[in-house]
Amino acid sequence: MTDQGRAFIKGWEGVHYDASKANTFYYNDSKGYCTVGWGHLIAESSCAANGHVAMSSTITIGEAQTLFNNDIAVIEGRVKNAISVPLYQHAYDALVSLAFNMGSLSKAPSLCRKLNRGDYTGAPVEFLDIENRTRREREHDMFCLGTYNSNH
Repeated sequence: MTDQGRAFIKGWEGVHYDASKANTFYYNDSKGYCTVGWGHLIAESSCAANGHVAMSSTITIGEAQTLFNNDIAVIEGRVKNAISVPLYQHAYDALVSLAFNMGSLSKAPSLCRKLNRGDYTGAPVEFLDIENRTRREREHDMFCLGTYNSNH
């Protein structure tokens, strides 16, 4: 994963932090799941259910960075297990971003199937049929054009 790819993911995941204390806050994501740092999932339930007060309980930015790095390593392993064809770096980064957001590529079976058959034209179109349309469009552009744009 390139630094550009990492920055792209961070741009989409965002981080809730108190810069004066160098802390990041626990928060409930769009599905109501307890999350901290740059999209690190604590549990598939609310922060309150896990003993954290959303936007009050904190970890340090350094701890959030460590969680992010560990999460990226896990996701990269999942992408490498799911995809068996050679990829340009920007295409790989797009797949890691997709898998990071969804947890794995298992939720994009058509994309994986087409890509593993060598359909480098048809596979990226599958990004556009997956939830979170704006992010998927940016990942599609990264995959096809090498454009790292996390503006939304």
